[in-house]
Amino acid sequence: MFDKAPTVTKDAAQAWASGVAFFTPVLNGGKSGNDWAGDLTAITQAGWKLHTWAVAENNIGQPQAFPLFTR
Repeated sequence: MFDKAPTVTKDAAQAWASGVAFFTPVLNGGKSGNDWAGDLTAITQAGWKLHTWAVAENNIGQPQAFPLFTR
């Protein structure tokens, strides 16, 4: 799986610093499945709290997660 944690960490920190109320990244699951632990850890370490979560397949059949984080 491709770990987006470095990019997500930067995006989550920037969103937090800007004072927005919500953060809604799209997390790709890759060919190996839906292990988003690294991404979730990076986002929550920036201060965000997971509110809701949805998963769907993209146009090539790979899982994507659509989490909503709040302050």
